[in-house]
Amino acid sequence: VDPAVRDEWRSGWPVVAVAAVGMATGAGLYHYVSSLFIFALEAEFGWSRGDISNAAAFGLLGTFSAPMIGRSADRWGARQVALACILGMAACFLLLSVMTGTFWHFLAISALIGAFAPGCTTLIYGRAVNSWFDHGKGMALGLTAAGMSVGAMLFSPLVREMIAEHGSSAGYLLLAALMVGIAMPLVALGLRE
Repeated sequence: VDPAVRDEWRSGWPVVAVAAVGMATGAGLYHYVSSLFIFALEAEFGWSRGDISNAAAFGLLGTFSAPMIGRSADRWGARQVALACILGMAACFLLLSVMTGTFWHFLAISALIGAFAPGCTTLIYGRAVNSWFDHGKGMALGLTAAGMSVGAMLFSPLVREMIAEHGSSAGYLLLAALMVGIAMPLVALGLRE
């Protein structure tokens, strides 16, 4: 192994690990599990599957917020932006857990999730990882991105069971808990540029 690569990994692996956990509990996880909520929302609120699925289009607001989030990371750093977006998404999940059946509530929160989501993706985590690697950057970014799939594999069954046993509110609370209980402290302590 190239000594330069070994030295990078010696100092940079904790950032890769934290970034992978951030990916495992962030916007990517919600992308994977959002369809698990469809039947529960339909049963609880009487919304059609089409309406629930169409609300996902509001998540495309991330297209507009991503440049602003990237610029904010340039100004204040990846950790601060990631923490703000983790809190924002967790707050959105908490709001979803207390919905009363008003469909515009669901649409508005879906839009907010889309606005915060880019701050919980490789846009931010990749920035931190890139700052630690020159020679091993591809592997480091690959492991960071793999966190999303590992998170989906580990947490999708938990979310599915929570929804099946306790309804959509419990599923949303679990997503908020993963972000605040796992991602937030690790990012606060270990995401460094």
